[in-house]
Amino acid sequence: MSEPAYSVGQALTQALPEHVARVVSTALERPADRGLAAEAADLLTKARQNSATEIDQLLGALDPSVLLSSRLHELAVDHDSRAALDVTGLNRFHWTLGTGAHGASTDAGAVREYYRLCGRWVAAASWLPAFREVEDGLPLTLQLAPDAESLRRIFPMEVRFHWVARMVLHGAADLVAEGAIDSAATPWLTRAAIDEAFDHIAEWGQEWPPSVPPLGADARHLLEFVAAPRLPGRTFETLIHDHRMDSFPLVLVQGRPVPAAQRECLLGLDTAFVSALVGRHPDVGGDVFERIVSRCLAQVLGDARELPGPLAVRLSATDGGQVDLAVCDDEVLLLGECKAYSTQRAPHTAVNAFTDTAGSVVRQLAKRLDGARSGTPLATGCGSVSPADWADLYGVGVVLTTSGGAVWDANVVRPILSNRPDTAIIPLHQLLTVAAAFPSATDLVDYLRFRDQVLSLGPVLKDEVDLFMLYRSPIRDPIMSCLRRPAPGVAHVLAPFRVTDPSVAMDEPRPSDPDTWRQRLWDVLSTDLARS
Repeated sequence: MSEPAYSVGQALTQALPEHVARVVSTALERPADRGLAAEAADLLTKARQNSATEIDQLLGALDPSVLLSSRLHELAVDHDSRAALDVTGLNRFHWTLGTGAHGASTDAGAVREYYRLCGRWVAAASWLPAFREVEDGLPLTLQLAPDAESLRRIFPMEVRFHWVARMVLHGAADLVAEGAIDSAATPWLTRAAIDEAFDHIAEWGQEWPPSVPPLGADARHLLEFVAAPRLPGRTFETLIHDHRMDSFPLVLVQGRPVPAAQRECLLGLDTAFVSALVGRHPDVGGDVFERIVSRCLAQVLGDARELPGPLAVRLSATDGGQVDLAVCDDEVLLLGECKAYSTQRAPHTAVNAFTDTAGSVVRQLAKRLDGARSGTPLATGCGSVSPADWADLYGVGVVLTTSGGAVWDANVVRPILSNRPDTAIIPLHQLLTVAAAFPSATDLVDYLRFRDQVLSLGPVLKDEVDLFMLYRSPIRDPIMSCLRRPAPGVAHVLAPFRVTDPSVAMDEPRPSDPDTWRQRLWDVLSTDLARS
């Protein structure tokens, strides 16, 4: 695994015990010294384990009500591991405290020690992959997939925008209001409740805890729907890797919904809601996800239109032939298969879960695309249409999550998409983020085909915007030429982009038009490399 960016690496090293930090720094300076690397790995493993053991003791002593302390953030950064937590943020550690603490103590010193040890633990866990022994013949990204999945759960790696989360939830609320889906599972889901819930969560970023009026009944129902269950007795290392934070980023403390994982609440509540809905009401959740994808995609693509359902490409009299979405312009017909699953799964299984899900999606799309190309009509809610009426036909598989980054791992994606250059797999939040930059379905498909070319060349990627920024780059051709000439034993890494100013991810309004959003993405995204 490549060394973390210099400033991040410094912050993590500062949080380690002095003798461990010294060995780690020396081992990084002497990468060919295997003995030193093994010593660093051993010391880091012990530092991680010792920190976890002490944190377990604190979780057994602390009362989860400490999350309601007005001094929480002061205590959380008042220690020698502060630099590491400045890098990771406090989301995961707040959530772990809220779900796992099961004692009666509210001692400020114990709270401070909890966060200090969290900083030390994350520093050790983050550096360990740099000294991991690797096997010859097996792609490095697959060997390090469990580490990458774990670190993605702690570091805020994914580029997300609040307007996307709000748009998806508003889309679900509109479906309920229109009677288009069964509202029995979520009768409280309204646009007003969503807006009130978001406003309430944002207040916690200004004042912790905020002095605000009680939540309305519907907004409270929404936040309780995505609030985590109490998980007393679970170990720290079990909780820190627990996927439930994606579905349940809030915790209930003394009956009050607390946005412990505030970033996930503000930028990922769309994923949390759909995941929680699929977990609790699978039939309703799957239907909601399909309809949201179709509606939102048609809304963000300027000249695109959504073909009404139910949709099907029936290959025989007994074939249901279901197609989840059909979006088109005058040139391109885009057929989609949508697959949402609850994120409540065991740690370190993201790659396998993605492989199973994406494989199923691609097989389903392949049948429908091949059938449409062979002359089978597309049945819609307004009668049948001929796919031959469009010059181009393309398939998109829309999944709910990034599966720990597996969706951008060429070693995972290429076998799934083998011989299907007409198909892409992309998560919903990222799809809407980039689709809003294109004026038509034709332009989006051009990007998706370029995306497939890049993935086929096997570079290391961190996020969808890395692909989008390469697509838009004025030096795209030289970079692609470089990717096509791999050196033996060398992996190309696309410099990961991020939102330079975190407030932009929250405050950026929903795009008014594709041209403006293309320029805004170019303006607000940057890399450490670009600034150095």
